[in-house]
Amino acid sequence: RLAVADLGCGHLRMFDRVLGPGWEVVGTDGDRLEPQRTAADADGDDGDDGGDGGLLDDPAASHLSYSAYETNPDMLAECASRLRRLGFLPHTDDDDSDDDDDVQSFRAVLARGDRLLDVDVSLFLRDFSRHGDAPPAAADIVVGCCLADLFPPDVLVSAVLRAFAPAAPALLLYLPITFCGTTAADPPAPARGRVPSDAAAFRTYGEALADAGHHPGTHGLARAA
Repeated sequence: RLAVADLGCGHLRMFDRVLGPGWEVVGTDGDRLEPQRTAADADGDDGDDGGDGGLLDDPAASHLSYSAYETNPDMLAECASRLRRLGFLPHTDDDDSDDDDDVQSFRAVLARGDRLLDVDVSLFLRDFSRHGDAPPAAADIVVGCCLADLFPPDVLVSAVLRAFAPAAPALLLYLPITFCGTTAADPPAPARGRVPSDAAAFRTYGEALADAGHHPGTHGLARAA
């Protein structure tokens, strides 16, 4: 069983990356059906995120527990709609001790070739940084796309470790897109009249992030960890 926590889940794009391509929803609650759709194709996404086969290439993985955290209720409603389009069905666990009304649970059985994968997805309307005393679902891996620059590195790392590390001493953090480095248009876009060049525009954008209190880069995270 692999447990993943997605902080600031947005539209569940990291869910696609964790799964990797080629999975089809074939049933729910253990009842196998005819393949209905692929996870990548259900909403018109081709699933190409530039990565490899996902975290579930390990043939030993047979169960994925995915906990997605989001502070925007409208965004979370979009996540629920997307899961339904993928073929997931709402699910209530009679043994679940969490009575939080701000949690929605979904379940499906996925297949890729001869492999079957039980997947549970829980959508939490919760700001993990403000619920340090209420432990979230356990996780082996914590992911957060376009998240790390929003917090001071020491605050982010300490909050994540406080929330998740007690149950997972070997916790893995995956925080892509920290707005570090440089961005350029391809092909380059030189200045044209009153329109600045791509280099000037991206430089101004980076300066605006820093002025707004963002923390781009990975060096601070490495030191804090």
